Amino acid sequence: MAELQSITTHLHGDDRVQALRQLLDHPIQNPAGWYLLGKEILRVNDLNAAARAFGMAYHQDVDLTSAAVLTFSCLKAARSMQPDLKSQFIQTWVEMKSPALARNSSERAILKLIDAEAHREDDHDGWTAERFFDCYLAS
Repeated sequence: MAELQSITTHLHGDDRVQALRQLLDHPIQNPAGWYLLGKEILRVNDLNAAARAFGMAYHQDVDLTSAAVLTFSCLKAARSMQPDLKSQFIQTWVEMKSPALARNSSERAILKLIDAEAHREDDHDGWTAERFFDCYLAS
C-alpha cells in the first residue's frame, strides 16, 4: 500500500498511469493497484480498459463492491449511444440491489488513497451510489 500511496501522491496523469501499469506487471495480486488504474483510465474515458481494470480488482478481492458495480457500469456506458458513467453507475447499483459501498476495510483503504479529505471511517453508512460517485469518481 505504501508504493500505491507514493504513486497517488507524487505522480499525475500519464506518469501515474504508467507507474500503476508497471506495478501491475508483476504476478502478485494487487487489487488496490487495479482499482486505482481503473480510476485513472476513467480520466481519459477509455471505458473498456477501465472496466477491465475494475474487473481485475474485483476478481482479486470480492469485497470491493464498488469495483463490481464499476465493471458493469463501464461496460454498459461504453456500449451506450450516450455514455454517461454516473447514470450507469447509479442504475447498475440499483440493479445489483443497492449493495453497501465503502463498508469494508479493503475498499476504505483504496478510497482513502483516492481522496483522504473526503474519506472518513464512520461516514459511509447509508451512502447512495450518487454520493459515492460524486465523492470518489467524479474528479
